[in-house]
Amino acid sequence: MRYLLMILTLGASFNCLFAQDETRMINMNGEWKFTIGDNLNFAAVNFDDSKWDKIRVNTAWENEGYNDYDGYAWYRTKFTVGQSAKSRNLVLQLGNIDDVDEVYLNGVLIGRSGSFPPNYETAYDQWRRYPVPTSLLKYSGQNVLAVRVFDEQLEGGMLNGDVGIYASSIRPTPDYDLSGSWKFTTWKFSTGEGEDFTSPPYNEKKWRDILVPGFWEKQGAEGYDGIAYYRKNFTLPSYLKGKPLVIMLGKIDDLDMVYINGKYIGGTGNIKPQPSQSYLGQYYKLMRGYYVPDGVINENGENTIVVCVYDGYIDGGIYEGPVGLIAQDKYAYFWKSQKNKSIWEKMLDGD
Repeated sequence: MRYLLMILTLGASFNCLFAQDETRMINMNGEWKFTIGDNLNFAAVNFDDSKWDKIRVNTAWENEGYNDYDGYAWYRTKFTVGQSAKSRNLVLQLGNIDDVDEVYLNGVLIGRSGSFPPNYETAYDQWRRYPVPTSLLKYSGQNVLAVRVFDEQLEGGMLNGDVGIYASSIRPTPDYDLSGSWKFTTWKFSTGEGEDFTSPPYNEKKWRDILVPGFWEKQGAEGYDGIAYYRKNFTLPSYLKGKPLVIMLGKIDDLDMVYINGKYIGGTGNIKPQPSQSYLGQYYKLMRGYYVPDGVINENGENTIVVCVYDGYIDGGIYEGPVGLIAQDKYAYFWKSQKNKSIWEKMLDGD
C-alpha cells in the first residue's frame, strides 16, 4: 500500500507539472455581457453592448433566466493585461461550452470547437483551451473577448470551468507567433497518389481555413484519420533577420514532416508510403522544435511553412502550442534551464 500511495502521489505530481503547468493571470469568472441572437458584428471591439443583459458564466444560461432557450447567443467581456504578458505563453480556458463556439479576441477569431448549422456538430463534451496570440493583445487599454455559442437542445452556454487566461512557465514563448489561421487540406492516399501539397503551386480550391493549434476533429474533420497538410505564409520580422532560428510546432498527433519553402527541415516519427503501417508510439506527447538551416528562409520576402501530419486514430493535428519562430540561442537556453531543475524545484517554483 505504501508503494501504491507513492506511485499515485508521483503520478499526480507529474500530471500537475505537465498537464496543469499554468498559473492564472486573469480571472474571468463572474458576470459577462450576454444576448441571444446572432450577428458577427458582435465580435467587433467597438460594438456597443451597453443594452445587453448580464449573466454569470460557469452555469447554463437556463439558470440565468433564459429558460428553454435553444439557438445562438453571444457573451462579451473586457479585460486589461500588463506588459509582462508579452513574454509569456498564454492560454484562454473556457471549460465546457454547450454545444458549439467561436472565440474572438479584439475582433480576431482565435478558437473554434464544433460546427455551426447547417453542418452542425456538437462539441459539448470538449474542454475549451485556446492559445492567446500576444500580438493581438493591447497593453495600454482594454481588450475585448467575444464568444459566439450555438445550443441545439437542453442546457446551453458556458457551463463550467475556471475561466481565465493562464500563463505557462515551462514552455518557451515564440519570438514570432504563428498560431491562428492556417490553411488545411486532407489527403486520401488511395485517391491522391502523385499530388504534392508541400510546394507551390497550391490548388487553393482544396485548402480551407483552420485554427492552429487545435484538433482538426473540432474544426470540421470529425472522425478523420489519415494524412493532412497545414500551410501558412509569413514574412520574417526584422528583429529575427540574421539569427539562427527554431520553428516550434507544439504537440502534434501523431507524426509529422515539416517543410519551409519546399525544403524538408525536420519531422517526428516515420510516415510510411502506406501511412496506416506507420509506428505511432507515444510521439503525440512530444513537443516539436526543429532547427531551420541557413538559407532556407527568405529574409526579404514571403515564406511558406507546410506541415504534413499523419493521425492514426482518435484526435489528430497540431493540437497544442506554442507555435512560432524563436531564436536558436533563446530556445536552447530555455530548455537547459528547465533541465537543470529537479521536478520538486519546478513544483515549488509554481512551474
